[in-house]
Amino acid sequence: MQTATVIIKGGYQPAELHLQAQQSAQITFQQEDSSSCLSTVQSTALGFNEKIPLGTHKTVTIAPQAPGVYNYACGMNMFQGKVVYE
Repeated sequence: MQTATVIIKGGYQPAELHLQAQQSAQITFQQEDSSSCLSTVQSTALGFNEKIPLGTHKTVTIAPQAPGVYNYACGMNMFQGKVVYE
């Protein structure tokens, strides 16, 4: 299983993750931003919608994906990140 960590602080850091296609992954979102917009991270394409309070973290498990670019965003779609499956 692949793993990655994304820091939420004024956006997503890193904003782009590169993962191997056809392998499941766990992404841990670490919340360091008090903005209400960034308190939610969601992706229809990757199948998650999570609220993450300040000072906490949430790990989402993603099923294996075909090669391509899969976006995720905050609750108001103002900040975006992407997972690139190669």
